[in-house]
This record gives sequence, structure tokens and C-alpha cells, in this order.
Amino acid sequence: SICRSAWYCSKECQKNAWTKEGHKYCCAKPDVPRIIVDGNYLDDVKSAIDKANPGDIVELKEGDYQWKRDCKPVDMKDMNDALKSKKKANGDDALVIDKPIKIWGPPGGIDSVQLNCQLVVDQGSSLLGDVLISNLTVKPNILVKTNNYKSVTFSCVRSQQDDEDEDGVRVHIMRGGKCLFYRCEIIGG
Repeated sequence: SICRSAWYCSKECQKNAWTKEGHKYCCAKPDVPRIIVDGNYLDDVKSAIDKANPGDIVELKEGDYQWKRDCKPVDMKDMNDALKSKKKANGDDALVIDKPIKIWGPPGGIDSVQLNCQLVVDQGSSLLGDVLISNLTVKPNILVKTNNYKSVTFSCVRSQQDDEDEDGVRVHIMRGGKCLFYRCEIIGG
């Protein structure tokens, strides 16, 4: 394989892993720069995304990621009000990917990484390139805003929306590109 992290017993097994199991969506040459998220907060993920250059890979460790400000003790009677007041669509609780990067959890990690925020793919200053999100769960939802990326690909991603009045995934216009969902689960919404 290109990444040198997967080995196959035959060409048939390699072809099967590439096409049917989705290895092509999380395969990269070993020399592609990687930023490994140091910490288990969404603040750490945001910092890694900010440091990444177009084409870089942001790797997540196993964990349940949330914003540091959400980790303080909350009075149970105020919990519902706090959840209802959370800002959405690029608000304070959105994790924004605004450049063509790859962000992925451990192989087979759909259950081992959970991002507890709205995940927004937005057009930044970079007009070209590909965005890839792989091997993780997003709770509550995913928003792909109007952009010019060549492609936005979700591979082995779960979007879990518990609010039946909200969308689990929303995709706006892809100008000349495509948005691909491969082996994904969209639950609720």
C-alpha cells in the first residue's frame, strides 16, 4: 500500500481493502506531514487544525472530545437550559475545518473517537484541494457549507443527532466538487 501501514496476502485482498473496505480514503504516503492531537479536548483538535497546512493529516487519538469550558460541573436542573442555548452553525460550539486537510481517528475508530460538537466544513482561504474526515463519530451533527473544494469525503463516520427536529447532516452547494459519504451512519434527525 502507499501508506506502508497495511500489508496484504494477495493482490485480490489488497483490491478488496482498497475498494470495498475504504482504505483508499485513509491512505497517505508516509512523508505527508501529520499533526497528532495532543490532548483529549476539542480545543486541542482546533489547535491542530489551525497548525495544519493544506494537505496535512490531523490524527486523533481514542477519546471522547469536548470543549474544555464544558467540563466544569453543571447543576442538573440547569442542564437542559444549557444544552438548548448552545450556539450552532459556526457558533462557539462548532469545530470548523476551513482548509483542505485530512482528519482521522484510529483505523476502525468509528466507535473509539467522538467529537461532541457540530462539525462544520467551510471554505477558507484555500480554494482547491480535498477534505477527508474518517474513522470517528460526530455528535450532534455535520454541516458542509458552500465551498469550492475538489471533494469533501466522509469515510467511516457516524453522525448522531438526538434531537429529532434537527438535521444529522446538511450539505450545501459543492461548486464543481463532490461530497462523498462512504460507509457512514447517519442516526436520528
